[in-house]
Amino acid sequence: MRRTVKSHIMLKIQHQTRKKLAYISPLPPIQSGISYYSAELIPELSKFYDIEVIVNQEEVSGIYIDFNIPVRDVDYFKRNFYKYDRVLYHFGNSTVHTHMFDLIEDYPGVVVLHDFYLSGVISHLEIHQIKPAFWMEELFFSHGYKALRERFELDKEDVEYKYPCNLRVIDNAVGIIVHSNHSIELAKTFYGNAIRDWSVIPQLMSNQEKRNGARKRLSFKENDFVICSFGLVGPTKLSHRILDAWLKSSLSKNENCYLIFAGENHGGIYGKELIRKISESHAKDRIKITGWMDEDTFRDYLSIADVAVQLRTSSRGETSRAVLECMNYSIPTIVNAHGSMAELPKDAVYMISDNFEDEELVKALEELYQDKEKRLTLSIKAKEEILKNHSPAFCAEKYYETIEKYYEKEPFNLKKLVDFMAPVISPLTDESVINASYCIDRSIPVKSIKKHIYIDTTTTFKNDLDTDISKMLKDILINFIENAPPGYFVEPVYLENDDNFWYYKKARNYIKKLLNYNETKHENIFEDEVLEPNAGDIIFELDVSGEAIIKAKEDDLFDYLIGKGVKVYLMIYGLSSALHQQSDIDAWLEDWLKFICSFSGVVCTSEKIAKDLKNWIEQASIKTMPSFKIIDFKPDSDSIQKLINMILND
Repeated sequence: MRRTVKSHIMLKIQHQTRKKLAYISPLPPIQSGISYYSAELIPELSKFYDIEVIVNQEEVSGIYIDFNIPVRDVDYFKRNFYKYDRVLYHFGNSTVHTHMFDLIEDYPGVVVLHDFYLSGVISHLEIHQIKPAFWMEELFFSHGYKALRERFELDKEDVEYKYPCNLRVIDNAVGIIVHSNHSIELAKTFYGNAIRDWSVIPQLMSNQEKRNGARKRLSFKENDFVICSFGLVGPTKLSHRILDAWLKSSLSKNENCYLIFAGENHGGIYGKELIRKISESHAKDRIKITGWMDEDTFRDYLSIADVAVQLRTSSRGETSRAVLECMNYSIPTIVNAHGSMAELPKDAVYMISDNFEDEELVKALEELYQDKEKRLTLSIKAKEEILKNHSPAFCAEKYYETIEKYYEKEPFNLKKLVDFMAPVISPLTDESVINASYCIDRSIPVKSIKKHIYIDTTTTFKNDLDTDISKMLKDILINFIENAPPGYFVEPVYLENDDNFWYYKKARNYIKKLLNYNETKHENIFEDEVLEPNAGDIIFELDVSGEAIIKAKEDDLFDYLIGKGVKVYLMIYGLSSALHQQSDIDAWLEDWLKFICSFSGVVCTSEKIAKDLKNWIEQASIKTMPSFKIIDFKPDSDSIQKLINMILND
């Protein structure tokens, strides 16, 4: 008999040493969707790994945890990190994940990003002084100067909603697991096409069946037709749209039809307005907002619902567990094609448009009320989808395959490398440690999906000149910051040297002055750090840096950077009249051409400059790199995005 894929995997595991997995997640009794998710996943995942759970809580409940899985605290994990073969983090947008932000920087692992946006917990930790300046630091790291400025110019909620603040977690991860392709599309929106090889594993859902006696316990008759919307009531759930459509439908006039919002009401004006509208309606006695429910009551409502309506707007990458709960209970469910819900099988839910009109929702409600056969078909297909693609066993197998895939691709682990090298560095002096650090830094590329555009401001930074070129440079710099393409972080830099050793530093105090940052709470963000660019970064020599750039070139700084995979471009604003009058290539001009041709390319501010330069290079037979480019770019009319595209399209 041909073995199934699963039996092959299990056979392989049985004949090899089981790997030890550190499982970092909140767990029951903590009230968190992720804690209950982990409690369901761990029993199945333990068939593949020897699991130890790492928690930052006083108590862990659950029979399986209590009797089968070692529970370790964070300090134990730090001391014994080297003993674990695999590490798995479960990140969400709540304070129960606070300890993980520091952990993952020093102890990397595969990350399950249950919520794409982490800005809610990050802003909370700063505002409540649990981690001072944390939100500012993460805004700056993930989204740059523009986001940091908006932190103080816009409402807190608007900034939270706009910027996910998750890049440091992503960068430190061995690999990323999400629950929908929608999260991947969001990542590309913020970070560009550098997002590769993320894995989608569906939300798991343990099989549930309808509970007997639920209608009697909730005081409904057998012939009552109950429409439910599950979860917190609020504007992102479009609860008001559900109410409006139900009131417009013929169901609101039927004494046996009920609308139940099975969840806690919104605590603000939105919730009060919803209650007012219900109380003034002709069907007020058949519309109910339950408020918070215990688990048994919640399951009872799932058991009695004839139809569910689960709508979303302004999704930020999360996957609706409420929709899957409805499908698991075989409830015919109406959803709108928004975010991750658009990925649900069209034959397993009743899907309406993302930006639907009331009439479309009214039609869906009335059609499902009248068409018992359609309700039955949706019920069967919904349950089949849950059993096939969301069972804990199926998802655990996907986790195993994905975790192993990521660790097989991981070329090195910096912490384990340092731990390995520490005992062999002898003698252990400041000089030997610095030399070892230097070698590691220059030998091993930093893994980051964020690419940088560095703009050389050396002359302007040091002299604060008021020339036309300096003014143009400032305009270009601000334009870059305001309009940087997704995935690129713009930062001014300047050349510095110590004992003729040339390097770049980040001109953060300069940008603070240029952009009129007046806040004093984040002075540490504006320290002029030494720059170590990575492959894929771009350096624009937009300033007229004169002798500094020549000296840096003689010190092989640019050869080192280009060899590292950094693109270095010179900006040429104009050619002197003396150069234009030359008909022959003399020694000085040839040396100058060789100098500029040693870079990745040049950006000329007019078509004539670009044409003359190209002719001179051809006339002098100057050898250039195969990827050398001469780009015609007009700062007044061409977009920054266009310039970046011209540079990247080798």
